[in-house]
Amino acid sequence: LLECFTTEQVKTHIQSLKKFAKLAPAELKGKCLEVLKGLQTHEHGWVFATPVNPVDLGLDDYFEIIKKPMDLGTIQKKLEGGSYHSFDDFRSDVRLTFENAMKYNEERTVVHEMAKELKKKF
Repeated sequence: LLECFTTEQVKTHIQSLKKFAKLAPAELKGKCLEVLKGLQTHEHGWVFATPVNPVDLGLDDYFEIIKKPMDLGTIQKKLEGGSYHSFDDFRSDVRLTFENAMKYNEERTVVHEMAKELKKKF
């Protein structure tokens, strides 16, 4: 079968496979932590650092609207605990953090705009 392809075609195919190769767990964790730290240290990162506390904030309908809460602190704990097995899983939780904030907070509100900016940065 390999005889059907030129050397250049085989090299191109191998390169394309490398793009999708899984990272070693330690490497995945390191890369994700690097990205996460960039979000956490952003000027708006503090808003998304811990889980929303609906009781303290008087948000009686929070869990009716937000079915799967997520925040950057929880993501960090999951990273440190080895819960993420792919970048896609990590990316989903980061996006969920900002999408939840945008869903709960109306457009043009401060928190909505902060979430929108950080999601774009991500």
